[in-house]
Amino acid sequence: MERYVAVLPTLPNPQDSYAEILRMSGNFNGALEHYRAALKIDPWFAYSQLGLADTYALMGNQAQARVEYEKAIQKAYTAADRLSYALQSATTWARENNLAEADKAFDAVAGKAHATGFSLIEAQAHRMMSLYQTDDADALKHLASAEEALNHPTAASISQSDREDERARVLRYRAVRAGQQWCTAAAGKLSYSPRTRRIRRHARIAAFRGHPYSRPRCRGARMHARPH
Repeated sequence: MERYVAVLPTLPNPQDSYAEILRMSGNFNGALEHYRAALKIDPWFAYSQLGLADTYALMGNQAQARVEYEKAIQKAYTAADRLSYALQSATTWARENNLAEADKAFDAVAGKAHATGFSLIEAQAHRMMSLYQTDDADALKHLASAEEALNHPTAASISQSDREDERARVLRYRAVRAGQQWCTAAAGKLSYSPRTRRIRRHARIAAFRGHPYSRPRCRGARMHARPH
């Protein structure tokens, strides 16, 4: 990569590619250095601006990530890119567990996507909102909105593979949330302990961050549920 950068010193892409490799290897400071080098060559090279934002997010500096995402939005090459970057920016609020701000940010992206006919991004926004909702009914409403977006006439422009891939994600999380809702209803008046409520909440945040989302366990609910 040093040779690649040296041979093409006036182009931003070699620096950007070098930064990408460093970031994937966990060398975040090195990645930031090379993303900045790419932007020094071409201040409007949006991919490096996005790379800065993503790297700060991985480092846990969500506030700085939002600053960089906003710059990336301004430099985005297309309207779809602007919405995608805004979607990534919205995730920073959820990572900080500031769910009220996350709702505002995701709602704004979903609204703009709906108004401009980007049904896939609209569906993604609602699906991502469902991941951190503390109430299963609210989560299911967002998942229903996501599927509605995928069935909207504007979704015809989405490739079948992209549409079905997103639909599969929506159905997966709908099954998880519906199962949890059934467990809660079946448990009747049983109340969760503070510790259990914390575990359930952390599990939803973990799912949003990309960790494996295990199936809900409701042995207690089954013990108290009457067969139909």
